[in-house]
Parts: sequence; structure tokens; C-alpha cells
Amino acid sequence: MEIPFTKKNIFSFLLVVVFYLLIREYVFYSTTVTKPPEILEEMISIKKAQLIESMYVKPQYVHHDKTNKPNHCVDSYDLDPKKPAAASMSKIVLLGNERKLFELGEKITVRMTLSDGNGKAKSVGGDQVRVWMVEPAKKANSAGYVIDHGNGTYTGHLKALWVGSPVIKSAIAITCEGIGVRNHALKVPGKLRGLVGVFKSVNITEETDCAPSLNFKGEFCNFTAENFGLPWFCARPKNLKLLCHDWVKVRGIYKFFYTGQEKAIMKGHILLKPDIKINVTTKGKELHVSPPPVACNRIPNIETWSLRSPVGFFFQGKWLSTYCTSTIEHSVAAYTKCLQNHRIQIMGDSTSRQWLMFLQKMLHFHSLYKFRQHRPMVTVQKTHNITMSWFTHGYPFLHPGFSNNKAFSKPPHVYLDKLPKGCNDIIIVNLYLHFNQYNPDILQRQAHALVKSVKSLLKRSPNVTIAFKGFHAFRDDRLFLDDYWASVYELIIKREFASIQDKVIYLDCWDITVCTENVGYHNSKQIDKEMVHNAFSHICR
Repeated sequence: MEIPFTKKNIFSFLLVVVFYLLIREYVFYSTTVTKPPEILEEMISIKKAQLIESMYVKPQYVHHDKTNKPNHCVDSYDLDPKKPAAASMSKIVLLGNERKLFELGEKITVRMTLSDGNGKAKSVGGDQVRVWMVEPAKKANSAGYVIDHGNGTYTGHLKALWVGSPVIKSAIAITCEGIGVRNHALKVPGKLRGLVGVFKSVNITEETDCAPSLNFKGEFCNFTAENFGLPWFCARPKNLKLLCHDWVKVRGIYKFFYTGQEKAIMKGHILLKPDIKINVTTKGKELHVSPPPVACNRIPNIETWSLRSPVGFFFQGKWLSTYCTSTIEHSVAAYTKCLQNHRIQIMGDSTSRQWLMFLQKMLHFHSLYKFRQHRPMVTVQKTHNITMSWFTHGYPFLHPGFSNNKAFSKPPHVYLDKLPKGCNDIIIVNLYLHFNQYNPDILQRQAHALVKSVKSLLKRSPNVTIAFKGFHAFRDDRLFLDDYWASVYELIIKREFASIQDKVIYLDCWDITVCTENVGYHNSKQIDKEMVHNAFSHICR
């Protein structure tokens, strides 16, 4: 039977279609499509059915680092090319030892005096200055710590850790003015673009900017609830046929818009001259200082959060701790025994994924899935009942040059909340590189959520082992990623974890990368090997 197409029928049909689209829009998006508020400092309310509470935390971070630099650098924005400290105009001198002869274990002090591009002595501090010691013939390296006196002078403190003829080196890692440019960039909408969201419906596709804060204009989709309570927004597609729920993927674009002047100010990691060569002797037969007799796995967790450089040193290519003795061999048998009948869950960025890949190759694990960039990895060793997994730390996570399904990006606290009562998992978490182009309070929010879930997990499963992988030094000449933020993030993490530092291990990765003059943000296989062994020295009982 044919239905005649009268004007009345056509009108009724169109009315039904319009009504359907309106209902679809209301049901799915009335709570997520929003016009940008004037201020994003209010609580982000989440429906109880979706999440119990918001994970938003009022920013409390203070820009401060291991050099005790003042805060004036953060708020400065000066592009005068001659104003930053210039390594060629600055100097380093050894204090209190004209003979340059030291006994094994003796303290070493150097003074760095910085001058600007005109040769004028700096009268304020804030530059990030580093100091370390090397002796290539012995494959020996160690890092020191630096005190900023706030007047353009810095004191570096090292220790004679091996017998030989090491060379003391120092560098202006990041100038005060460079710090100002970095912080200024965070305040300029669109200056740093890391991610776009891919919206798709039938044959229509569109990409829009996405971020954990509102740094774009116009209407936006609020995916905070979908992001497990952590703020996440995408600009709404211009094509009206694409709605918020059509968001399916994210893609990293790695775009930043620094001017030539800004790039020149941001350049760092410039060595001070001259290097200082010293001699270290001993009355005994020791070749290097010995670590204390206490085993690393017996060190109270809380002590790992307050270690001062040098926390260790390389000698003959092997990393030796200065505060504890490793009681686990670097061998397949020892690592396998430690991990037997455990699940190891590693959550973070690709630098932590490298740890899993190192262990997978060393211990002959079998991968359950074909490796695909930034997607979850699960490997098993059935003989000893070991499962080892890696997951991203969720947004912001910059997938380089390709689109990745949004289902693969969940914050660590989501995985922890799913762990059952009485489990004995080994958990390693890191948060670092992918937060570089966002305000530090973004990392703080995620850390706050993480700590809450850690507390809950420890209450129901007291036999879990939890470690936080600390921040490493590197030099990225592209200026997109920067180890300047390590000192800012470290302060945030230590404050957020303050109430549970006695239950969580902090794995210091700073000294090992400073003293080796690490370049890439992805560490070398040798450094990863030593980092993993240091982690196991604390984790394995």
C-alpha cells in the first residue's frame, strides 16, 4: 500500500525530525555545551551519578626549585637580549682549596658569579644554575646542589666520591628572563597548542582545540565529567551537524608560537668556563666512597622524599647510591623473584613506558597486544605468574602526529580505584612532560586526585607497593618540552603527597640525569637500566 506524500504528511515528517534533533541535543549536551565563563576559578560541579565530587583544586603552587630562586623571574617579561646572564661573561671559582687536592669523601665548594651580556654583574638571582663533576676515563659522574644567594652569585656544593682527577663543570641551565618568557607564554591564549579533538559523525569530521583549561574563544564542550572529574574542554565544532558527543579521538599537534626574540632569551644549558680540574686521593685502598650499610629496601619511605644531592654517582658506568646499599642483583633471576606472583602497573608518559619495555626485553615477557604508540601495553610472564602493564596518565597527553582513541586516556586514580581489596600490586606513577605547556595547577589537580585514590587503595589493600617516579633533567633545543618545570612540579608533588610520604617511595631521577648531561627527554638505555635497578632496590623485599 502506498502512502500519498501530501503537504500535511511532509510537514509532519519534518516536525518529527526537528523534534528528534532538539531532544538529542538536550539529552546529550545541555549540560556540556557552555559559553565560556568570565572566571574559571569556581568549583566544577559534577553530577552525583557521574562522579562524587569535583577534583578541582585552587592553585596553591609556589614557583621554587632546588636553587632556591626568588619568584620575581616568574612575573618578568623582558626581551632585552643583553639582560640575561651570559655564560661567556660569568665565571666559576673553587673556594677554600688553592691546591685543588681533596681527600676521598671531602666536601667541595665552588662559587658561580653571573654577569649579563654587557659584562655587568647580575644583582639579583633567579637563574637556574647547575653543577656536577665528571671523569670520563673512570666512567664516573656525580651531581651537586646549588644555593642561590639572590644577588647574582651562587654556591655549588659537591663531594669527592671517587679517587682520581675529576673535572667540575657548571652551566646556566635557564636564565631568570627565560623563566619569565616560559611563564608569560602560559598566559597567552593560543601561544602553546598541544592537542586537538577529533569530532566525527557519519562522513563529517572536524578538529578543534582541546585543553584542561579554557584557552580558546566561543562555545565549548565540557568533558570534565567524562574525564573523571578532571577539567577537560574542547572548542565546539563549527559544523552544526557535529555535536559534543561526536568527539572520538585526540591528536597531538605540538605547535608553539615563540618569537625569535623569545627563543633567544629561552636558550640555556650554556657551560661556564673554565672547567675546574681537581685531584682526589685516599690513604686507604678504596676507589670510591662506600654507601651506608642499610639496605635500600629498609630505608623508610619518608626519607626518600627529602634526599639532597648527591643521591648517588656513577663509577665504572654503574650507579651507586650514597644513602643506602642495593641488596638486589641486576639479573633476570633476581628481578623475576621480586616480581613473582605480582601485577606491576606503570602509569605515566613514554619515559615510564621505557621502563616497561626495558623489563619486557630483559625478562622475556610476552606482549598480549601488538605495540601501538601511546596505547595500553600488557605483557605477561606465565611461568612466574607476572603481569606488567603500562597506561598513559590521561589528559593532557600529547599523541605526536596521530589520532588516538579517547578511551585510552584515563588518569591514574581511575586505575587505582578499580584495584580489588587485598591485592599486592606494584604501582609506579609519573606525571611530567605532557604538562609542560599548561599551568602547573593542571598537574596539581591530577596529583590531588591521585593522592586521594592512593589513600583509599592503601586502606583496602595495605600490601600494595606504590612509587612515584621523580623528574629528570634534559635539554630539548626545540623548546617545546623543558626541564625547568621539574622543580615546580617536584614542589607540587611533595606537597600533595605530604600526608602519605611514609607509605609511598619517591624515586629521585634528577642527579643521574644532571651529572650525565642528559640531552633527550627520552633517557638513554643505560640511564633507564640504572633507574630501574634503583627502583627495584627500594621495591624488592
